[in-house]
Amino acid sequence: MTKQLFTRRDLVAIAVTLWLSLSASACRFSVRDVGFIDFGDNPYYCYIYIDDSISKQAAADLEQIAHNTFAYTNLKYEIINTSHQKDHHKTDIPKSLPAAVLVSPDGRSLEVPLSQPSQQTAASVLNDIAGSPMREKILQKAINSYAVILLIQGSDSEENQNAATLANNVIEDIAARMEYLPKAIREKPVLLTLPQKDFAREEFLLWSLALDAEEIARPYIAVLYGRSKMMGQVLNSMQINFSNLAELLDIIGADCECDLDRRWMHGNMQIGRAHV
Repeated sequence: MTKQLFTRRDLVAIAVTLWLSLSASACRFSVRDVGFIDFGDNPYYCYIYIDDSISKQAAADLEQIAHNTFAYTNLKYEIINTSHQKDHHKTDIPKSLPAAVLVSPDGRSLEVPLSQPSQQTAASVLNDIAGSPMREKILQKAINSYAVILLIQGSDSEENQNAATLANNVIEDIAARMEYLPKAIREKPVLLTLPQKDFAREEFLLWSLALDAEEIARPYIAVLYGRSKMMGQVLNSMQINFSNLAELLDIIGADCECDLDRRWMHGNMQIGRAHV
């Protein structure tokens, strides 16, 4: 049996190195640097449906709340009065109004009631869409660190621990090579863990990653960088290995040439607030 000379990760590293060496001049930005730029081409949408059962003042208040809440996010909103804008529906109209419908860059949608039996107001619901404790933590860590490795835990503690150990091994591998990067990065990658007990609070984060909290039985890993852009795809339990994770992180530290960032970044940033 022929011995494999190069791993997949080795081949990617060689290809990136050759590609960079053939460039006429090196870019002054890394892929991570470009990750802080909002190209504006992959927004989330929040369509807020109301009707004439809501007073004009309440509708105006809702408009102001939405404006203030989504001002510094990657989310565009539109308020649609179904009593008057009968041909202006962007999605299926929710049965109970007022309600919001979130639409992701890849076309997935999520209906969110704004009139709830709990004490939660429309303002607090919209605020939950815009931000959450884990999303704020990701944004804070991504400012100075190489990247954020987000581990979404499954139900098996041993699998969760194995995934965390693997992620930490990749982090130390990257840290050992950071001094040789074409552009300096202050801190090594950071591992953040989302336990199942926090899934309800992080519903919108999970949805933005195309994950359903009720269907998560095994761990997932997402790599986020810059303004919470996602590098590659979310890795499921069968894809979580050293080679796959290290490959995603290696690209982040490379010089940004010929749209390298856009070719590897699959479009969706996590939904929520951007850096101000």
